Amino acid sequence: MKVTRNVVNDLLPLYEAGEASEDSRALVEDFLRDHPEARREISERLALANSLATPPLPSPSPNLERDTLERTRRYIRTRNILVGLAIALWIVPFTFTFGPDGVRWILWRDNPLLAVLCIVASTLISAGQTWYDWRRRREEAHR
Repeated sequence: MKVTRNVVNDLLPLYEAGEASEDSRALVEDFLRDHPEARREISERLALANSLATPPLPSPSPNLERDTLERTRRYIRTRNILVGLAIALWIVPFTFTFGPDGVRWILWRDNPLLAVLCIVASTLISAGQTWYDWRRRREEAHR
C-alpha cells in the first residue's frame, strides 16, 4: 500500500501529540525518511508549535485557598454589618409607639431633622456598599 502525503497529514496530530499507535508512528517516520521536504516542513511546524506554547502557569501559593476564604469571610461580614446598619437607619425614622391616643410616631414628629439624617445616612451606606461591590467585581474581572 502506498502512503500518500494526505494520509501522513491525517496522522500528524496524533504523531505530534505522542498518541499514535506503534504502526502509525512507524508509517509516519518511514514516510518522513523517504521525503526530506516533508520532514523539513514538519520540523518547522513542530518548532513553531513549541515556540507558541504557553509557559506553564506558576503554581499557586500553598495558602491561596485559605487566604481567599478569609478575604471572602471579611467581605461578607463587612457587607452584612453595612446592610444591617443601612436597614436600621432606614427604619428608625418610622419607629412608633402605641398609646392611649393611638399610634405615635416618635422620630418624625419629635425630631424631623434627625429622621432625615438617618435616611440620608442609610442611603449613603447603601450607595457606598453598591459602589464597593461594583469596584470589587470590576477588579476581579480584570484578573
